[in-house]
Amino acid sequence: SRLRAIKTPLNGTINDVVLTALAGAVGAYHRKRRVHVATLNCMVPMSLRGENEREALGNRVGMINVALPVGEPRAELRFARIVAQTRAAKRDMRGGLYPVLASTLTVLPGAAFAWLARQSLGRVNLVCTNIPGVAGTLYMAGAKVTAVYPFASPVAGTPLVVALVSYMDRMDIGIDTDPEAIPDPRRLTELFLASLDELESLALSVESSADTRPAPAVGREPTPRRSPPRP
Repeated sequence: SRLRAIKTPLNGTINDVVLTALAGAVGAYHRKRRVHVATLNCMVPMSLRGENEREALGNRVGMINVALPVGEPRAELRFARIVAQTRAAKRDMRGGLYPVLASTLTVLPGAAFAWLARQSLGRVNLVCTNIPGVAGTLYMAGAKVTAVYPFASPVAGTPLVVALVSYMDRMDIGIDTDPEAIPDPRRLTELFLASLDELESLALSVESSADTRPAPAVGREPTPRRSPPRP
């Protein structure tokens, strides 16, 4: 519900919110180490279903490459750049050329994954995947499952993999790192939550601005615009 409350005033998706928060976290992580990075290539699975295919069986998933603007400290600009890329990718159905890659990511050996990622999308710095989960309550041996945390293994050259899975009314996040590249993943988690707080403040300010705009006069027809005289 928190992610939905952020995305709606900003006119984006939950994926856009997560990617923007991730870009803010990774950018802050680099700045604290005095390392300048402008953008990082992020592999993102993308649903290719149309509105009339939501209940259809089977998967239609493609892969897109989002250039995360990690060097941009302003949340509103990061969000705008990410939304522009994800919307353009959804319009470009060439993402459907990669359904096999998307469906086999979880069973590929690390070396094969790294090779396919580079061949398909160029150099991949990190991966972020959002997995729709179960809306109802699950039980295991009679015990209620309270959370489901996803795990996606990092591979050589891709030291950060972020996976999200929805379960009931919550979204659980797994941040998996290569310890040689990111020795303090807990710090990355803190920066991700701080970046999400920043987006929440931005959404509240946008919503507040919309509420203070003057309402149109009720019962009055708009004044017609006059056409300029023809020569």
